[in-house]
Amino acid sequence: MKNKDLSVKELRERADATGQLQQPFDKVYSILEREFVNLANTEQACQVAGIHHSTFYKWKNESEEFAYLMERAKNDTNRRAKLNLRQAIENGEVETSKWLIERKEKSEYSLRSEVTGKDGKDITAFQVEIIDGKKD
Repeated sequence: MKNKDLSVKELRERADATGQLQQPFDKVYSILEREFVNLANTEQACQVAGIHHSTFYKWKNESEEFAYLMERAKNDTNRRAKLNLRQAIENGEVETSKWLIERKEKSEYSLRSEVTGKDGKDITAFQVEIIDGKKD
């Protein structure tokens, strides 16, 4: 059952009171946040923080605030990357502009390759039959 009404403060108090963590909750929390900003996946972030990933998911299910803050940390790098793209485009970097528009406006600007037969005609399909040369 999901009970998302605990605050991060309540999670911290409960986690620290149980003594099951190898380090204080605040330290675990800051490591998780840092690792997500650095593009770690959940398994990797939990490993660095010294907790099992099931603990992370338990906390996420118990606290909407914790879930939101971890998701925000995961999205932070994407947000910064978009800001970098915008800045590069504003600075007149043509290659960056081309790269972005090729991905955002695929139907009109994406790079495509067409394969044709000799003289631009259709490619003729053929079937190969493999014959077993063994005698019965």
